[in-house]
Amino acid sequence: MIKHPSIKMAENIGRENEQRQVIVLTWDGEVTHITTWGKSIEDCAQAAAGGNMLKQKWGWPECNDQ
Repeated sequence: MIKHPSIKMAENIGRENEQRQVIVLTWDGEVTHITTWGKSIEDCAQAAAGGNMLKQKWGWPECNDQ
């Protein structure tokens, strides 16, 4: 089973570094993963839009994993 970065990890990065939005890009050796987090509902939406923009630019299929 492929393990991707957790939203909790992205939240920890944001809170520990006083950031409002976090986009985490990782590669497990086989698959690239994007995880996003935002401090507010608006920040969440903007971070997710940023993550989706990266996926679109790289030609990834559209998905909405939660």
